[in-house]
Amino acid sequence: MTGHEFTLELLHRNPLQCLEVLHMSRESFVWLCAHFRVNYALKDSKHVSVEEKMAMFFMMIDKYYLCDAAYANIRGFMAPYRDVRYWLGDFHRRRALTNKEKFNHAHAILRNVIKRAFGVLKA
Repeated sequence: MTGHEFTLELLHRNPLQCLEVLHMSRESFVWLCAHFRVNYALKDSKHVSVEEKMAMFFMMIDKYYLCDAAYANIRGFMAPYRDVRYWLGDFHRRRALTNKEKFNHAHAILRNVIKRAFGVLKA
């Protein structure tokens, strides 16, 4: 099952499954995705929809703490690779090439989403 199929099933099948997996109602999840689309320009990428991105984020925060390079990559903590490009600005000139760069790029994007989410909660 692809991530897209999983997200569709999550949103259109048993409403309790959405509550169990994402820790929020289907209606709340749909509203939150729409809110990020409109207010924070979160967009579908070539292969991943906003709903998939948000679902992955909510499933991940239940299991991992996203942390910076000062922490070790141990169970439950997800830190970027050291001595590998990390900041989003670093990827404007040249796209991520290695698996470590791709991970760091995704980590930086997720960190950015988390910062935006906290900004929404503070407002």
